[in-house]
Amino acid sequence: MMPKLEDLMGPILAILSDGRTYHKSQLAERMAAEFNLTSNEKKQTVPSGQSRISNRVVWACVELKGAGLITTKESKATITKEGEALYQKSGKIDYKLLRSVPKYRAWLKKNQYFSFTGKDFDSMTGTRDDAKYLSARFRHLLKILKKHLPDGLKESKSYVASASGRPDRNGNVTYKDCTWLGLAMNPVVFTRVQESIQFQVSLEKNSLSCFIWASWVARNRILFLQKQFGQDPERFQKILRDLPDGYAIGAGARETDMKEIPTAKITRTQLDEIFGTLGEKNTEFYLGRSWDRRDAIKMDKDIVTAVCGVLEALLPAYLFLNGLDGTAPNPPSGPLLPPSRLEDYKRMLQKTPQIILYGPPGTGKTYTAGMLASHITGNNGPDSKFVRHVTFHPSYSYEEFVEGIKPDSSGSFHIKDGIFKQACSDARSDPANKYVLVIDEINRGRTEKIFGELITLIEGDKRARRSAHLAYSQEELTVPENLMMIGTMNTADRSLTFLDAALRRRFGFYELMPDYSLIKSTAGDVPLGKLLAGLNSRVRVHAGREKQIGHSYLMSGGGPMQTIEEVRYAFTHEIIPLLQDYFYEDYDKLEEVLGKTLVDSKNLEMTAGVLSDSEFTDALKKICDEDNQDK
Repeated sequence: MMPKLEDLMGPILAILSDGRTYHKSQLAERMAAEFNLTSNEKKQTVPSGQSRISNRVVWACVELKGAGLITTKESKATITKEGEALYQKSGKIDYKLLRSVPKYRAWLKKNQYFSFTGKDFDSMTGTRDDAKYLSARFRHLLKILKKHLPDGLKESKSYVASASGRPDRNGNVTYKDCTWLGLAMNPVVFTRVQESIQFQVSLEKNSLSCFIWASWVARNRILFLQKQFGQDPERFQKILRDLPDGYAIGAGARETDMKEIPTAKITRTQLDEIFGTLGEKNTEFYLGRSWDRRDAIKMDKDIVTAVCGVLEALLPAYLFLNGLDGTAPNPPSGPLLPPSRLEDYKRMLQKTPQIILYGPPGTGKTYTAGMLASHITGNNGPDSKFVRHVTFHPSYSYEEFVEGIKPDSSGSFHIKDGIFKQACSDARSDPANKYVLVIDEINRGRTEKIFGELITLIEGDKRARRSAHLAYSQEELTVPENLMMIGTMNTADRSLTFLDAALRRRFGFYELMPDYSLIKSTAGDVPLGKLLAGLNSRVRVHAGREKQIGHSYLMSGGGPMQTIEEVRYAFTHEIIPLLQDYFYEDYDKLEEVLGKTLVDSKNLEMTAGVLSDSEFTDALKKICDEDNQDK
C-alpha cells in the first residue's frame, strides 16, 4: 500500500543516518522495498510522469528539510546533526514530533500549514460570523492547494463560495451551512467556473467531500457531459472502475437527495440510468469521495495531500467528460466573433501590432481576446502553442515578463527568460506563423516597469529593426513582426487615464460595451435584453458608465440563459454582489437600482434568494419597464 508522507520520514532518516549522501531516486527505490510496493504500485505516476512513490519521497524531504533535519542539493539529501540527534532519540518521526521542533513550526508558518479542525465543522451554523470565518478558511485552503495541485490543474481558474446571507419570509437572515471551493481547467468557453464542469472541495456539517461537479446552473455543460458519455460509455466505465475504493458517482435534482453508486463495481445499466437522469430539469452531477468529520480532522496536514490525491485520481474522468483527452471532439466554442468586428480588429492590428480591449465587467473581453488570438494564428484554438496567456497584477514585474535572476531547486541562481522574451524567441524562429500574447488585466500591473526598455521596440515600425540591450543576459533583443499582443482591461477597476502614457501611444484601443443583441430571448417571462438595459440605465445614473453590467452575466454555454432559475443564480451570486461592491453599504442606492422587492434597505439585506419564482420574475419585470434608450 502506498505510504503517507508521515510514514516515509522515519525510514528516510534511518537510511541517511549512515552519514552518506543519497539521491532522491535512490531513496525512492529504498522506500518501495521498505513498504513492499507491488509492481503496479511502483508503476503508478503523477500527471508529470514522475512515479508516485518518488513524488512522495520528494515531498517528505521537503518536510524534513523544513524542520532542519536534512539538507538537499541537486536532488541529493544528507542528514544534519539535528536530524541525527532526533532520529537517535526517537526513531519514529511523525508530525506530532516534527511540530515539537521550533524550526519546523517556523517553516510551517512561513509555508502556510493547513488542517481541518473541530471548529470548522462546528461553524456550520448559518450565522454571519461563522459563514465569514469559513469563507476565510477556504480561501486559505485554496492558496495552499494551488502550491500542490497536480500538473494538469496548476493553471486552473478557481473561486471560493462567498458568505452571502438570505433572509427568510420572516426577515431572519441565514447563511450557507456549507462552504466550498471550485476549480476548472482552462474554462475558455465558459469563463466563470460555475458554468463549467468543475472540481469542488466542500465542507458540510459532518463531512468533507472532494469531487467533480456539474451544477444545474451549467445546464449546457451537463448536456455536453451526457453527450460525452454516449460517445464511449465503455471507456468511461473503465475509468470509473480504475478509481480507488471509496469513490461514488451520482445525479439528481437539487430538490431531492442525490442517489450515489460506488464506482468500483458500477454496471452499464446503472451508468445509463445516471446519465439518463441528467436530461431532467435541475439535475446535478457528482463524482468523487467523502470523509467523515473524524477522519478529516485526524488526517491533520495530510488533508492537503489527500485532496490533491483525489483530484489526481479524478483527472482522467474530468478530461473525458470535458472532451479534453483527445478521444472526443472539443466542446462547442460558442458564437464566433461577428465578421464586421473581426474586420475592425484586423484594421487596427495592421496599424499597430498590439491592441487593448476595454470596457465594463462581463462584456466578453477575455472571450473576445481568445477568439481573436485563435483567428490571428489560423484558428488553431485559443490555447494552441501559438498563443500565450499572462495576467498582470500589482506584484508582476519586468523579471517575470522579460528576464530576471531566479533561484533553482538547489539554491543556485540563473538568468531565466520571461514569457514575453520566450514568445519573441518562438515567433522569431518560426516566421511562417503568427504568434499572440494575451495579457489579461493589463491595467492592474505597473506597465511602465513591466515593459521597461521594450516600450519602444513594440511599435510597428520598430519591429525586427531596432534592438535593446538587456541588463541581465547582456543579449540584444528585437521584437519580431509576427508577434501580436492583445490586452484586456476592466474599466470598472481602473480607467484608461491611469495607464502609462507611453504605453497608451503604442496600443490601439477597442471598447466593448454591453451587447443586448446577444441576449434577445426570454427566461421565464423576462426579456433578458430589456432587463439588462433597464438595469444599466439605473447603474449609469448612480455609478457611472464604466460600472455597467455586461451581457455575459446573463449568458450560459455561449447563449442567453433559458430559465428563471439560471437568472436567479446569476443575480444572487454574481450581479448583486457586484452591485454591493459598487455601492458598499449604501442600501438606499441599491434599492434605487434593483427595486424594493429585491432590496430590504431597512434591514440592510438582499432578498433575491427567498422570493418565489413569480415574485422574483415580477421584480425583474419592473426593472425591464425602466424608461431608457437601450430597450
